[in-house]
Amino acid sequence: MPILVDDLRLASRRLRRSPGFTAVAVISLALAIGANTAVFGLVDAALFARLPLPGADRIVRLWEERPSRNWSRFGVSAPAFADWRTQARSLASVAAYAPRSVNIAGSERPERVRLVEATSELFDTLGVRPRLGRAFTGGEETPGRDAVVLLAFDFWRGAFAGDPGVVGRTVALDGVPHVVIGVLPPEGAAFDDAKLWRPLALGVDTRRGARWLEVVARLRPGLAVETARAELVALARQREREYPDTNTGWTAAVVPLQEARAEGARPLLLALWAAAGLVLLVACANVAGLMLARASEREDELAVRAALGADPSRLARLMAVEGLVLAVLGGTAGVLLALASRGLLVFVAGDAVPVAPAARLDGHVLFFATLATLASGLVFGVAPAVRVRRVSLAPALRAAGRGGPASRLRARRGLVVAELAMAVALISATGLLVRSVHRLLDVDLGFDPAGTLALRVAPPQSRPAAGQSEDDFVRAYFAERDRMTAFYGRILERVQRLPGVVTAGAVNRLPLSGDWWSIGYAVPGQPPPARGEQPSASGRGVPPDYFRAMGIPVRSGRPFGPADDASARPVAVVSESMARGAWPGEDPLGRRIVIDERETATIVGVVADARLAGPDAAAPPVIYVPFAQATFGLFPDWGMDLVVRASARPAALAGAVREQVAAVDPSLPVFSVRTGDDLVAASWARRRVGLTLLGVFASLAALLAAVGLYGVVSHSARQRTREIGVRMALGARPRDISRLVFRESIALAAAGAAIGLAGAAASGRLLSSLLFGVRPGDPVTVAASGAALALVGLAAALAPARRASRLDPLVALRDE
Repeated sequence: MPILVDDLRLASRRLRRSPGFTAVAVISLALAIGANTAVFGLVDAALFARLPLPGADRIVRLWEERPSRNWSRFGVSAPAFADWRTQARSLASVAAYAPRSVNIAGSERPERVRLVEATSELFDTLGVRPRLGRAFTGGEETPGRDAVVLLAFDFWRGAFAGDPGVVGRTVALDGVPHVVIGVLPPEGAAFDDAKLWRPLALGVDTRRGARWLEVVARLRPGLAVETARAELVALARQREREYPDTNTGWTAAVVPLQEARAEGARPLLLALWAAAGLVLLVACANVAGLMLARASEREDELAVRAALGADPSRLARLMAVEGLVLAVLGGTAGVLLALASRGLLVFVAGDAVPVAPAARLDGHVLFFATLATLASGLVFGVAPAVRVRRVSLAPALRAAGRGGPASRLRARRGLVVAELAMAVALISATGLLVRSVHRLLDVDLGFDPAGTLALRVAPPQSRPAAGQSEDDFVRAYFAERDRMTAFYGRILERVQRLPGVVTAGAVNRLPLSGDWWSIGYAVPGQPPPARGEQPSASGRGVPPDYFRAMGIPVRSGRPFGPADDASARPVAVVSESMARGAWPGEDPLGRRIVIDERETATIVGVVADARLAGPDAAAPPVIYVPFAQATFGLFPDWGMDLVVRASARPAALAGAVREQVAAVDPSLPVFSVRTGDDLVAASWARRRVGLTLLGVFASLAALLAAVGLYGVVSHSARQRTREIGVRMALGARPRDISRLVFRESIALAAAGAAIGLAGAAASGRLLSSLLFGVRPGDPVTVAASGAALALVGLAAALAPARRASRLDPLVALRDE
């Protein structure tokens, strides 16, 4: 231990004597370790952190899927849920839930909060017990007895100031009084960030084709996920035989809950983690090169020490300890940098990584940072230590060691080539994302987002009464539809009179926000489809002026008008892809279509294909119907997005539109306020995060590689001082000397590019899920990456070439 203390003291003293070297090494390591620590915080929260739920490894998510149509992670029908609950022997418990949102009176104005309706088994399945009060009971899953609510822990502390007497109080959700029966513990938020929980009243829903439930289950002890998956797939095959009309081609998916939470963000997180790891390797290679140069400069001193009896292993240990001290300094600064940048990272990644706010610099992350620090010290401390063990007295007896500059530089050149290769991989990955974003920006969205403002309003949804018959429910639905038609008509009429408003419309789901609700259709006169192959389309209910407000071109026919009300004959407008699919090679205008087995409508118009799921997803077939003629298949609830087209600055109209909604119904909140440009930006948020962070990592790697290349070229030029002096004395011109230095730099850059382009293909494959319209080996990106590295090589050689070309040959020869 005293020997180690002495080594640490000596290493610290030598580092203090070389502040420039120490600063460059520590800053390089701090940036790299800080980036790795911050990114690992996201990766750990999303992929590795254990959920704070008892037996979390046995909790799984369940879905129905139809591989033949590429429908994955679909909802579950109520009958399928009932089958799994009663027949799946591998599942200890199964629960269904349905996320939605409700209006609740706030302290200043109405608010919209997230609510989850769930069956009574949910909290047993999760292993969660209420902190106060009780959970739901099976008897509360029926209409008329379901007006009870559980509060999430954070919502209880915020809205009710943590009042322990909240149980038994009444809160109004969508204007309906609900009794608070309990408060969930904090760990309940690990499953869902809902503010409120209410019993799910499934009633007598027997529609096997209506897949709208989310399902979670707990495996029986000792059983694997594969066992449950095999059982549910077998049940799906059985239901396919029994109900071919609705279940043909459908199967089941079983995924661990931990994996399912961040399933969509997994490729992005792994790509960012790999990129941060490459940056750390570049930094380690850079510091290793600096330490090799430092060892080379001290080689004469160390050789003399060895000749005087110093143990070579002790000298090697001194170099290794010096590397460890640098690593600790860099790691400490890196953790502080990660802590300081956490808020910025969460802000950048929040839209694309749902668990980003949960990322913490906890024990797991600090342990990773410690491992990264020690591994870094080991990586860049080995080469100098090995070199020191091989020192001999012979170089010290030769003037300036003229006999071996090539051998001294060989290792540093190899490290620089490795740095450049890794930088190329990162630059190429960034270039692929840049190209993808450019391709996305060129996609025809089918609508014009510029100059639009969208605001969502959701009036209370009518809930079935206890014992209500299907006929009574249908009559209540159409009465509610007529009331909602008048309600939205009053709002739109008031909004259209606002200064700066060109026109206003509404839709039950905006473009780029998901396919959402599919409805089946049939074309009279055409052969009936095979069982289970009924065609479907996305359904949209819109009032007049929607197409003009959204900027969706009408290709033929007409849009809806005020005359298309509930008393008029049913009409529909279809998208171009819908027209091509349903009436190939024919004019659809005037044709009839049966929508959702309920209504026969006449096609009066064809509009452009609007991208619904995102700019990178093909525009699906869409059926638009007048809001006043909508059926239940289109409107399971009455929420609508108001779309306002402004003559200028659409965001400035948000306050005025809120006032008009409040004038019609002051109890309703206005939420999801965004411009059309915001809507488009949100649709490629994941690529934006990847592009931003990869761009930062690629720039950092290129900078570190440039520093390493500069050091090698500069050191090489100094080693060749005598040669350069001789060349100039024999008539070499300054540009010839500059060319000599540039040639070495470009040669190293070319070697790095050649190796790095192979890694670039691998990085492209890792990013494949984030690419659009670009292949991993895109030649344009490859060429641009090579050009970028050539610029790095030129920039790194600029200063050494300038110094070498200005060298006085007499001074150089005299110094030698």
